[in-house]
Amino acid sequence: MWDFIDVMIKIMPLIVAAIAIARFMITTMNKSIIEIILTPNIKKHWEGFYELVVLSFIVTAGISVPGFIKSPLSDQVINILFIIDLVIVIATGITVLVMLIVNNWKDMSDKKKLIDFSVLGNFISIVSLMALIFTVLYKEMNQLLIDHQNSELLFVYMGCTFFVLSLFQLYSIVYRNLSKPKKKIYQIESIESSKINEELKFLKFEFMLDDERHVFSTLSTRSSLDLPLYIYYPKEEKLIKYFKIEC
Repeated sequence: MWDFIDVMIKIMPLIVAAIAIARFMITTMNKSIIEIILTPNIKKHWEGFYELVVLSFIVTAGISVPGFIKSPLSDQVINILFIIDLVIVIATGITVLVMLIVNNWKDMSDKKKLIDFSVLGNFISIVSLMALIFTVLYKEMNQLLIDHQNSELLFVYMGCTFFVLSLFQLYSIVYRNLSKPKKKIYQIESIESSKINEELKFLKFEFMLDDERHVFSTLSTRSSLDLPLYIYYPKEEKLIKYFKIEC
């Protein structure tokens, strides 16, 4: 009985952390377009950063699995895979570097397929290379586990997580620099008070952001992820229309 309670006390922080992470991911990943637009810029950046942190933890957990489960592959096969992976890392890395240099004189955004292949390929090959390294270090990782060297294991895990997070940040900057995605432009329009009641007749209720902001859409709008959308302030009797400008 006491052993069970002791185990529960030890894993309780992990359970609470997992619930908090799950709640955060569900909240941020299911935001409608109007919620994204209305989110303060600094909060939007922090949410994006938190998402990358969580994703980095998940990726690190995935690539560290070979360090604790003996691989069925022989050392020779692992060495061949290691060499192939290393060649891909170098090839795609050189391609990305050349595109970044050329991009200073010539716009490379029209080479989208090459950009996607090179950037994504380089990232995946580096991550898979890390997984192969964990495979090679199988005995050392398990010895740390057997010896209960939790601080060393945590140091390795956190170091890998920080490295993966740095990769995410670096490649997002590189991708934006090369692909130059078009900035989305939104406008708002305040509906005249005399026309609000008439306008509401042709709108459908979607959901409430809070007690003071009700989201409506046009009858032809497919979902709350599409624009135009309207926010109605019942206490102030205001209706604001949000729509996107096509560039």
